[in-house]
Amino acid sequence: MLKNSKDFSINSAAGIFFVFLGILLVGWLANGPSNQELLANYAKSKDLWDLMVANKGFAWWTPNYLGGAPTAPLAGTGLTMFWLVLGGAFTDPILGGKVLGFLSLALSGVLMAAFVRRLTGDQRAGWIAAFLYSLGPQAALRLAGNEHMPVVFCMPYPPLIGWALLDIATRNSGRGTVILSLAVAAMSLTFNKITAVFAPVALGLAIWLHFRYPHKTMPLLKGCLIAAGIFLFLGILPQLPGLREAGRMTLFSTDPLLGWQSSFSIKA
Repeated sequence: MLKNSKDFSINSAAGIFFVFLGILLVGWLANGPSNQELLANYAKSKDLWDLMVANKGFAWWTPNYLGGAPTAPLAGTGLTMFWLVLGGAFTDPILGGKVLGFLSLALSGVLMAAFVRRLTGDQRAGWIAAFLYSLGPQAALRLAGNEHMPVVFCMPYPPLIGWALLDIATRNSGRGTVILSLAVAAMSLTFNKITAVFAPVALGLAIWLHFRYPHKTMPLLKGCLIAAGIFLFLGILPQLPGLREAGRMTLFSTDPLLGWQSSFSIKA
């Protein structure tokens, strides 16, 4: 009886998670276009896609953004752009982007539940973590507030990276090594800045696993080094042209701002 009750509570936690996520999706879909980032992200993605179709290959320059700009730096958000174009290919781009954003949240919750369950052995803790991670204020602000889609599409990868590190440390798993490398590469091609921000967290988890499983240090180190090699090929190599172009770009000039301050600011 207690076992059935426990199973029911676990299933109910998962059910409540998805029902609540669905309610939020329906509520957000009822809203029209906003002045936040979803439309801008889609427009940039569709522009690059149209240029690639017209050129029958990658387009290294777009005349339609900032009066003309190189497209190579966009590799750092390439997967985000792919998902947005895909969402707009079958339906309204606003609707498609919102649905894919919520699917990303749902997947991130499932992966967080799997990671925490594997880490703690407690399924209830896994679904509590899923609630906090996928339905917390930060996720809601990024998706429905700022519509910062690159961050939203990155959310499934941190728990997957954690799960892969744990799999390497506990099982010396080649599967974990492959998943780790693919997850890090995909995250860096979804939004490279968030990947850099998350890197110290992943490093901290790896160090904790070293102390938690001291007899697994060498397999963990070996797995991480192999994953790093694969990541360099899959994640860094496609972004090298963009890094070269970014070094030549002027992102912001302070002259207009200084002139405005001099003319309009209140002076004591």
